[in-house]
Amino acid sequence: EITTNQTVLDCLKSTIKVTWLIHYPGLVDINTRYKIIFKKCRLPDLDTLNVYNGFSNTDNLVGSYSGSSCPAYLISSYNGVFIEYLTGGTGVLPALKLQFRMIGDSQTDSQSESSTNSDIPTRNPVYQDQCNFQL
Repeated sequence: EITTNQTVLDCLKSTIKVTWLIHYPGLVDINTRYKIIFKKCRLPDLDTLNVYNGFSNTDNLVGSYSGSSCPAYLISSYNGVFIEYLTGGTGVLPALKLQFRMIGDSQTDSQSESSTNSDIPTRNPVYQDQCNFQL
């Protein structure tokens, strides 16, 4: 689960970008996908939430959202998902809650659900204006 908890909010106050990488490190099955469920999504108008198939923002863009334009859910077409939140500098903080589940070929929810409330971001060593979360 990804939520805008205090750690994420503090990060957004001091940086322009927060990223999350969702993947199971030992997973070699390329048929595994992720279902991202948007439980709450209210973003300031100038902020953007980008979702990519893969492991970085150079991979294929699945969707780009702002305001309350988020879908109910989306399904990745890859075994990794990179989520990027960019602030527009308004000083208004988002209300964001995403759940993610691994699914197989049939695109139905699997029995196992992966979730986290990770409170430990890492600073990007190259771009100090970013916080990165590995899920």
